[in-house]
Amino acid sequence: MNTLGAALTGIRRRPIAVAVLLVIAMAFAAAAVTSRAAVLDAEARAELTVERDRLVTEIDLVSERADAAQAASSAADECVRDETSRLQPAISATDRFSTTVISMGTAAMARVAPETDVAQPASTETILLVRDAESSSRDELVEEVHRLSDLRASAGEEAELIRLAALERHAACESAHRAVAAVVAEVGPRTDRVIAASGMAPADVVAELRAARDAVLAEEGEAVGLEALPRWLAAASEVESTHATANAAAIEAAARAAAAAAASAAQAESVSIFPPDWGTITVPFEFSLSEESIRACQPDCDPYGTGGTTPPPGWEWPEGLL
Repeated sequence: MNTLGAALTGIRRRPIAVAVLLVIAMAFAAAAVTSRAAVLDAEARAELTVERDRLVTEIDLVSERADAAQAASSAADECVRDETSRLQPAISATDRFSTTVISMGTAAMARVAPETDVAQPASTETILLVRDAESSSRDELVEEVHRLSDLRASAGEEAELIRLAALERHAACESAHRAVAAVVAEVGPRTDRVIAASGMAPADVVAELRAARDAVLAEEGEAVGLEALPRWLAAASEVESTHATANAAAIEAAARAAAAAAASAAQAESVSIFPPDWGTITVPFEFSLSEESIRACQPDCDPYGTGGTTPPPGWEWPEGLL
């Protein structure tokens, strides 16, 4: 109690010294608070910087995967376009190939999807968002982390869409490859069938069809595609066309020969003359009767059936009577 009283007495005697001590104490307290706040701010900024760097790294990785998927998708697109353009002649020639092959080719062409367009890659925006951590405040870093998080989500969605599109294009390319292989597998048997059904086609036309078949089969080994298919289709049509023309000509020639044979047989049977007094006299074709002999019986004879010696218009002497 005496100590406390002595202290109070001392404070009352030295008010200025006490005030100075209070100011110093408050200054130390404020400095301690400020230092603690600075430490906390530095720690927060460090954590935000780490999070920002992590997001930037993830966005770059996602962008790289998206670029790789886009490249794969473009390659698959080129494959599908090339193969379907080669399949188009086979699909159009519905009478040349089986329904299964036509269906496979049509399905492959139907699987061609529109290209996925990524207007602005995520990595381009990342460069614009990254700032110097030393010159950025905590609020700026917080805002940037939020923006990078949104960008990471958007880039991930875009990359997933591109990846799915690449898978679909790759599947379409494989489908087109299978359709091309099916077309090539049918070219050989179809060639033999066309040749067997076109026996009257010229030898050079048939040789061209065989050469076109060999060209298509050679392309299968080189994995080139169906570059020679239009040549084979044209050669097959030429074989069938020349066979049809030759067959029609043979049928027409046979019909003419049959008609000529029938006419000759009819003429060889007999020739009839009608004298008024003797009735009907049948003169064999091989019997020679001259025009003078017929005229000698005038005016009683009527060899032309006109009542005179003048033949009717268009009348001709049968062979063997002249």
